[in-house]
Amino acid sequence: MERRGMGWRLGVLAVVALLLVACGTTLLGRAKQSAAVSNGVYESVNPQVVSEIRTIVEKNRAGTITEQERQRLRDLNELRKVLDDYAAAHNLFVEAVKTWEQTGQEPANTPLLENQILRLINRALDLAKELNIPVPAGLR
Repeated sequence: MERRGMGWRLGVLAVVALLLVACGTTLLGRAKQSAAVSNGVYESVNPQVVSEIRTIVEKNRAGTITEQERQRLRDLNELRKVLDDYAAAHNLFVEAVKTWEQTGQEPANTPLLENQILRLINRALDLAKELNIPVPAGLR
């Protein structure tokens, strides 16, 4: 499978950065927008991955799976693991943003969590692109 270069990642980061600058004028506003944008990617990619995995597993049960489909299943499962890691990090980030909103104090781990979800969502986008899984046009 062909690996995508830094251009793809920089493009995704540029779109996310533009959305964050345009939509969030405060640090808290940008944090909220970051959570919303990254969640949009997850909500777009995850159902497609789950559906494809289900379809290939059914073929396996029926004994009609090809070697190409076995490899795709392995790749889809890798993407699914990244999405699971992302979901866990996203939930922690959302909790940090909620705490920040309620207390007026930014939790110390907010930037770390934001970086983590951005890294994971970029990895998910890379894998989705390699697997020809459509991603919303504004996030490519």
